[in-house]
Amino acid sequence: MARLYFRWLVWRLILRSPPIATFAGGIRFGGFVTFSEYWMRNKGLDEEDIDVIKAVLASEPGPAVAVDIGANLGLFSLVLAKAGYNRVYSFEPIPDTFQRFNSNLVLNANLARSIIPTQAGIGAEETVAEFMMSEKSPGQNKIAPAGESPTGSAARVRCPLHTLSGAFDRLKIDRARFLKIDVEGYESAVIQGAMPILKSGRVDFIYSEVIPEALLEAGSSVEKYADILDEAGFHPVIFNYSRHQFETIDFAAAKQAAGLTRNVLFQYRNL
Repeated sequence: MARLYFRWLVWRLILRSPPIATFAGGIRFGGFVTFSEYWMRNKGLDEEDIDVIKAVLASEPGPAVAVDIGANLGLFSLVLAKAGYNRVYSFEPIPDTFQRFNSNLVLNANLARSIIPTQAGIGAEETVAEFMMSEKSPGQNKIAPAGESPTGSAARVRCPLHTLSGAFDRLKIDRARFLKIDVEGYESAVIQGAMPILKSGRVDFIYSEVIPEALLEAGSSVEKYADILDEAGFHPVIFNYSRHQFETIDFAAAKQAAGLTRNVLFQYRNL
């Protein structure tokens, strides 16, 4: 950690810019605001995430589309493009974060050709929402909870919010094989706004962060989230590498299998 912090200081104090990390496969990535951001992401995505990305891509032949909701600085989108997804539609609502995301696309021009970024959030309705900014960890920026007083030290910004069904129509997305959701507890709202396309089978897999505390703070819960996904036609699965197939498991087992990554994979029931 000391060596990493020294590198951070050299870049920030001498070069006057955040450091650029290079991951396996040649992805270049920067735009870190704090050392904690750099510490968390200097090695790229977790291997578990990469394995899921590849397993879903290999689940059927032919071109594949991915959707990244809560793209942040674009690391997940870049890994999706590097893995071989033909199109990656990425949504990031915060203007400053979106700008840094685009800077990372410039660093990876070969991958950027497959990525279509949109500065907007995805939720239950078409509106403009107030987002709370996290100064120490911009990756945890989130929609301000309903009814919460706007007073406080946390900076806020108003950003457009679309439904995923509306975004599919505007961007002419026919079908997505991979849908990643990381919206700091507002995952239930994303699913609510996506019901028409989810029930009709236009998404094959959902890879979603599941954090009980964040869901509760956003007015949902793990149980409610499981129910709304079931209503949409999705069940949790894990990939059995020995059998090379996805296997259905219950939500509790899926949550336990997610471990520290906190990401759970769901498959459309009628696939």
